[in-house]
Amino acid sequence: CDCFIYADPWGAGSSWENKSFWDFDYNLHDGVNWMSSFGFNVPVTFKVDMTGVDVSNGVYVTGEFPNAEGEAWKLNSMTLEDRNVYSYTTEMEVGATGSYYFLNDDNFAVREKVPEECVEYWGLDRGYRIPAGSAGETFSYVWSSCDEIDTVSVNVQSLTSGSLIEVFPNPSQNSIINLTFSVNDRVDLRIINASGQIVYNREIDCYKNNRHMIELMSIGKGVYFLRAYFNELNLNQSRRIILDM
Repeated sequence: CDCFIYADPWGAGSSWENKSFWDFDYNLHDGVNWMSSFGFNVPVTFKVDMTGVDVSNGVYVTGEFPNAEGEAWKLNSMTLEDRNVYSYTTEMEVGATGSYYFLNDDNFAVREKVPEECVEYWGLDRGYRIPAGSAGETFSYVWSSCDEIDTVSVNVQSLTSGSLIEVFPNPSQNSIINLTFSVNDRVDLRIINASGQIVYNREIDCYKNNRHMIELMSIGKGVYFLRAYFNELNLNQSRRIILDM
């Protein structure tokens, strides 16, 4: 049948495009920030550099934040990214705060010793805060240190005026997404599920303004985080994507 969503007197569709959160080039604009007053979830990633540390029993992160099952204070297994750096991604509500720390075994007794100068909770733990207006945060440190790993956090500004990658359509159509880049580079693409597992990994040569089509039927319907690591620029950017079959 001919079914229209939000049809108006001028025809199919809606003439209220100015009320959406994306412009006609599929870019997220600042209108999305109105939701921060009501609370909504954004991707949050924890990273730890384990250089010189025994990782034979795995690497974990725990804290007051909810994992993929919505449970706090769980031992969440982290995934090796590159160069001894492990990561775990979950979702948190804007405005959330709390404590966390890293472990190198699935045992609460085997944890890092956080230096006093960067302890924020309980005299022992690191702290996280998801500020208003955030589109995603990354907390990345060297094991048992206050030194940060060189990463790029995701925010509304980087997704609009300074974005190196655009994804469309999002939500996808038939599990196919298209990527365009604003630079020429060798890019490592990774798609991460809600449990922090890498479910897709591919290196491509990207060319400015060229479109790259990726078929993702094999990883299933759902919400994921796409990470693009730009080798020459030594930068990364992330996007939340929705796969629809």
